[in-house]
Amino acid sequence: MKLNEFNCHNLEQIKKDYEVTDLVAQVIESHNLSQDAFKEFDERIELDLNNHPELQPLKAQIERCHDENEKIIILSSHTVDNLFAAIIFARLCVIKKIAYTLTHINKDETMVRGNILILGETIRFLNKAKGIDIVLPESYLANSGIAYLISSCFANDRYALALACMGTIASNKDLIKENRTLYHDGKQLLEDQRYKCMERVLISREKRNQQLLYNGRNYTPYSAGMIRRRFVYPLDRYLEEHADKRFVGLLQYFFNPNKEDKKYQLFGTMLNGIDVEVPELNDNPTYIETNLDLVTIDNVRALDHTFEPYHAGFNRPHWVIRDIEVAEYRKFDMARGLELSFRTGHGLVKASAYENECVHVKINNGDHVTVAGTLSINGFSGLPMLHMKVLENLSNE
Repeated sequence: MKLNEFNCHNLEQIKKDYEVTDLVAQVIESHNLSQDAFKEFDERIELDLNNHPELQPLKAQIERCHDENEKIIILSSHTVDNLFAAIIFARLCVIKKIAYTLTHINKDETMVRGNILILGETIRFLNKAKGIDIVLPESYLANSGIAYLISSCFANDRYALALACMGTIASNKDLIKENRTLYHDGKQLLEDQRYKCMERVLISREKRNQQLLYNGRNYTPYSAGMIRRRFVYPLDRYLEEHADKRFVGLLQYFFNPNKEDKKYQLFGTMLNGIDVEVPELNDNPTYIETNLDLVTIDNVRALDHTFEPYHAGFNRPHWVIRDIEVAEYRKFDMARGLELSFRTGHGLVKASAYENECVHVKINNGDHVTVAGTLSINGFSGLPMLHMKVLENLSNE
């Protein structure tokens, strides 16, 4: 098996100099990160509108509408980012008791009278009668992130943070500066609150029941990759195919995060069932050689805590672990999936593959294999999981 590999030689020195765990140290060495470059991953830039004077005119118009008791018409294009930005602004109107109308752009927005908040490639506020035409400049912030920054000046709407987190990932903006802070704060909120409207899409009822059966936890990890794969791409597909007829339905579904209703459950299950081929962000990765002793729960958690959210400029690390013994294997989902278990001094480590060439490799208990892929903590078992892209059975040679 020929892979583009990197072998670490300065693990202990990097752990000491950077004060990090094993897997984080290996990533640092593989990317040749200086201490200054590494510190940027841990840099927290506070979410403060005062750092963005270009957004102040829009804030002022919302204040004016509130003070003068004027209605705001919110028009949104058919993107996930703008869908969530529209909901953030609408929830702000509800909290501040500002009259509003919320819908999608389906005609020339400049012909609409009154205060018009237009969510397109950028954000525009228009009132022709009063000679107001504010167009926000292009920004590294997503529209949902801008909506959250403005909303947070008027109200403490925690759910708006969750929407902005999801919308920012959906926008494909670089996850830098405030976007990184927005992701981390939103991720923590999403995992703590487990909003029903999100989790109906991210995880099916059957898998939720299985999750509770096996470890008694009701936990969904909101990694950036999972959000893209399980939420953003399916929702993008749904908007492409049904936005004209179903956009208002999406607004209603996501407006109240924990609303209990049979139609909402059915709608979330339908979104959950959309099958989308996810593009590969890194089709020629470098595999960092490591070993099972380092693949502990704490080390894998530290890895994601340090480097998430991964993006095009810094992809999720790929790992290769050589010559390890399979304690147990099982096929699942009518042999479309394969799961391997490995015993270590710190407990079990799992490896899985689904509908790729790995599932066709013949495996028996006790075989020695080489596996390669990405690492995460499995939301069901809570164990370290290697998502296999490559599997070689050394016992067959």
